[in-house]
Order: sequence, then C-alpha cells, then structure tokens
Amino acid sequence: MIGLNSIASIEIRMDFEKYVNADKTEKKQMYKDMIAKAIKKVKNKGKFDYVTFCKDLEAFANSSLLTCSQ
Repeated sequence: MIGLNSIASIEIRMDFEKYVNADKTEKKQMYKDMIAKAIKKVKNKGKFDYVTFCKDLEAFANSSLLTCSQ
C-alpha cells in the first residue's frame, strides 16, 4: 500500500525449502527476483522508473557493498 509519504509495504513469499537448499548464487538470484516482483507491484502506483531501478539493483547485487556476517 502506498500512503501520503510514498511509502510502500509489500509482501512477497519465498519458497523456504528452495532457499535453504540453494547455493549462494541461487540465493542471490532469489533475492533479486523477490525485489523485482515487489517493485512490479508498485511501479504503476506513482512515478517510478522500473528499468532504471532494475539496472541499479543489478549493479548493487554485483558490487561488494553488501556484506553479511554472523
């Protein structure tokens, strides 16, 4: 839902078994797919450049900006 401040809350379901059994590359692709699905749901709700967002997401996913450690 998009409110007055252009904030969106979207729920996308993930196949948990597939995620648990996936390798690092497959998990990364699952993340990208989920984000892309979420954006497709809101892209027609306001001014949103889906193509540019996907390019930025791809660049981010290929960068080393995001590191997660336990």
